[in-house]
Amino acid sequence: MNNFVYVCSPFRGDVEHNTKQAQKYCRQISELGKIPIAPHLYFPQFLNDAAPIERTKGISFGIAVMLFCDEVWVFGDVISEGMGREIEYANSQGKVVKWVGTKQDLQRGLLGGDEKDSRW
Repeated sequence: MNNFVYVCSPFRGDVEHNTKQAQKYCRQISELGKIPIAPHLYFPQFLNDAAPIERTKGISFGIAVMLFCDEVWVFGDVISEGMGREIEYANSQGKVVKWVGTKQDLQRGLLGGDEKDSRW
């Protein structure tokens, strides 16, 4: 097992905020010794998320990358359309899907104990 973790979190909407959040999630995952994979931080560098065809292509590319991941971690309390597709695919492939709704979920369930992180 390579410990690749697919980061499933919102992107659309408040893109600046959602990008910063995804970066924080990746940082936390890396601090656990795992390798974060966040396609929504990569593909928008050359695909236009506002263009429906390119958005669909980006989601499809992300799902293809998910095949190489060991787990899918879902962040946040709101499931976007794209996240819904990713979760559905992960479940269909028998991937381990972990739900991380809040900072406390990440700290308790994934970091273990009551560790605190000032970046939150």
